[in-house]
Amino acid sequence: MDTGLDPTRVLQMHVQPYPYSRAADGQKGRQQQYYQQLLERIEALPGVRSAATSWVTLLDDDKYNWWIAIPGHERLRVSSNPVTSHFFETLNIRLVGGRTWSRQDDYRPVREAVVSESFARSVFGDVSPIGHSLSTWKDGSFTIVGMVKDSKHHNNLRQDDSRAVYFSPGDFWGRDLEIYVRTAEDPGKLIAAVRREAQSLNQEAQVSDVRTVEEQVDKLLSNERLVARLSSILGLLAALLAAMGLYGVIAYSVARRTREIGLRVALGAGRAHIQWLVLREVLTLIGAGVALGVPAALLVTRLARNLLFGVEPNDPATLAGAALLMCAIALLAGYLPARRATRVDPMVALRCE
Repeated sequence: MDTGLDPTRVLQMHVQPYPYSRAADGQKGRQQQYYQQLLERIEALPGVRSAATSWVTLLDDDKYNWWIAIPGHERLRVSSNPVTSHFFETLNIRLVGGRTWSRQDDYRPVREAVVSESFARSVFGDVSPIGHSLSTWKDGSFTIVGMVKDSKHHNNLRQDDSRAVYFSPGDFWGRDLEIYVRTAEDPGKLIAAVRREAQSLNQEAQVSDVRTVEEQVDKLLSNERLVARLSSILGLLAALLAAMGLYGVIAYSVARRTREIGLRVALGAGRAHIQWLVLREVLTLIGAGVALGVPAALLVTRLARNLLFGVEPNDPATLAGAALLMCAIALLAGYLPARRATRVDPMVALRCE
């Protein structure tokens, strides 16, 4: 699925520079300096392309929703995340309009925001959001300077959380943050080096939840993939049973019509005629099955709505594909008895009767 970001070769970790007992408001300046030096050191490591911080842990339980007010519009509660300038580059969240803030603006009281496409569309319609202002319930007003592609934020990938606002760091340095590092090679090779840099600046710094974004996505999709695999296995078993049943019915029908087929061959019926005689019965069964199965599927699949991922219960392409697949299996199951019927010896058929 398209999460709106590129999880490959991105390392993430949770960094707390100082114990909570010492992370009071008075430590905000020290924490800002700590993260500034840490990002500079990480980006200087061989194989690192970019690094950034984020208040919110992407694709996790850490939901961070703010009430956003826009002059002339109703208040909205949307996903909000103060991030540093290289965040979009590190996660490969594409910029579709405007700009982001610079690395120097990360450590200055700049009040700028970048919004997602869904947020801009739901609030401003076809009008560009660039240059408009928005405000939060306690942090004042921000100017929208850019717009990025929609991306997933929460750990429920089924949830529509595409409306998002990203804020320049400004005053948001008074807490532990998430670090994201994009690498040129395997990010696992840089875990020790990044951890060493984090703790070399302060021995009290705590580094936890070290993993890759790709591992996080795989973890969230594991249950969905398990259901998909089980459904595929059960579907294949159902198709196999249907083919075996249809083959048995057609083979029995051909065996019962041995005398009739022998007489037809004796009277000059060709091989194509005999095959069509048998396959016509198969096509009749297929038509009846599709006529009964498709309406039944339209009713029953509503009960499986919660199990479906990325597809609607009454998806036309899925139903058409399933019907065509079953038709192909049925024709294949009927072809073998039809082929056998063309080899019936008239004398053997009459003698058996």
